[in-house]
Amino acid sequence: MDRITKQTIALELRNYCLQFESQNKAAATLKNISVAYVSQMINGQWDKISDEKWRSVAKQLGIDKDEWVIIPTSTLTDLTAIYQDAAENALVMAVISKSSAGKTESAKHYIGKNKNVAIISCEDYGKRVFMIEILAAIGVDARGLSSYEMSKLLVKHAMEIKELVLIFDEADKLNDKCICLFITLYNKLEGNCGIVLQATKRLRKKFEAGLRNIAPGYEEAYSRLGSNFIEVEENTTSDFYNIIKANGITAEETIYQIINDSQGDIRRIKRLVYAYKKEGAI
Repeated sequence: MDRITKQTIALELRNYCLQFESQNKAAATLKNISVAYVSQMINGQWDKISDEKWRSVAKQLGIDKDEWVIIPTSTLTDLTAIYQDAAENALVMAVISKSSAGKTESAKHYIGKNKNVAIISCEDYGKRVFMIEILAAIGVDARGLSSYEMSKLLVKHAMEIKELVLIFDEADKLNDKCICLFITLYNKLEGNCGIVLQATKRLRKKFEAGLRNIAPGYEEAYSRLGSNFIEVEENTTSDFYNIIKANGITAEETIYQIINDSQGDIRRIKRLVYAYKKEGAI
């Protein structure tokens, strides 16, 4: 099983765990998948995990069913252009949109077609763990290395990989220490790889608060982002209609019922489509 497939499963597993109070409780719902496996998959510690375990998780999460058809929605088209621009010109950008607009799905779609892309799922990490996560996303096991060694390793890989793009998903979750680390990464990687921070509009509010309170690092980080947050195009009712139809629902009444029930949430559309298809309402 290739790295991209594993990364896709790991992202879906992470989203699944967020529905529970803890990873322990999420793992308890998965047959023959221990808490340790869940933690290792999410944290990029993949060396000792068999392909059988990966396939088991994919099956239990429902992502090995009928392949979900991705269509060029307004959000996906906008983000793809941004990723490509970042790759070709080693740009650093911050993009924002409403929640559940399909940012993560767009990143996964892009990585499926461009091998020199890595998605880092952001959390309230410490600086060291953040660096380990970044290196894990590009296939490097950095456990046991010092911060200095990790920094050198990241720069080395960035210079070796043509048109590398690091996509920081849900970047609004990064704490102040990681915002400061972002400045260091920018200084070391400038001109060698593209960096895209993507999140909901909370990311802009986070920076506005940091700038207003003169919090360490925010002014420098904002400058390195071009002092701008790019708002991507929102998906339209037509986009939702086309997604649902492309994924096997053809009855007009059902399509519009799904659109109304989804509240513009791409993840909810996906669940509803599977639910209706299971019931035979296509």
